[in-house]
Amino acid sequence: MDIYVHPSLLPEPFGLVVIEAMAAGKAVVATAHGGPCEIIEDGVSGYLIEPNNPQALAEKINLLLGQSELKHRIEKAGKRRVDEVFSVERYMEELEEVYETLST
Repeated sequence: MDIYVHPSLLPEPFGLVVIEAMAAGKAVVATAHGGPCEIIEDGVSGYLIEPNNPQALAEKINLLLGQSELKHRIEKAGKRRVDEVFSVERYMEELEEVYETLST
């Protein structure tokens, strides 16, 4: 797979598959509603397009397929974002902070 495309027409609450694709080092193009809006930094760690806009979807896919350096930069930024924001380690650190706050 060269690019993960997530053209959901209905908003999803989180979008775990988007995070999994980014963690696997894949460039992501997703619709801009629901979870992907919180996960993807548009133009940095992936691309967000308006729902039900096949023209915009095709443009972003073609952009990534036609510019390997851009695709590689998006892939690295997406993987880095998942590692920094959505990793199990970060989740555990934040959970520990909640427990520490509650125990004092």
